[in-house]
Amino acid sequence: MNKNLGYKQWLVLSATEQKALMRSWNPYEGDGSDILREAFSCFKKEFGKPEGVINTHCGLYHGGILIIGVTVRKGSHVHVPKSFGGFPVVKMVK
Repeated sequence: MNKNLGYKQWLVLSATEQKALMRSWNPYEGDGSDILREAFSCFKKEFGKPEGVINTHCGLYHGGILIIGVTVRKGSHVHVPKSFGGFPVVKMVK
């Protein structure tokens, strides 16, 4: 599988194919970061910044997993999807 896919090509892959490709990436070397940034840009356009959201970001999470992160205020009832564009969305409370 091609490690140099664009975001549109990435979206055409099945979830199984996306996971297999992710396992081949070395995120510490930047693999997948272009696709993640495009997914994050689309995420921000679709969800904006609803009340209760402090910050949205993308990057490496524990164990080298590429994520979209959403930081929300404690007590807020912000809904975020479990994944977006093939990447996990992690909701953090501050």
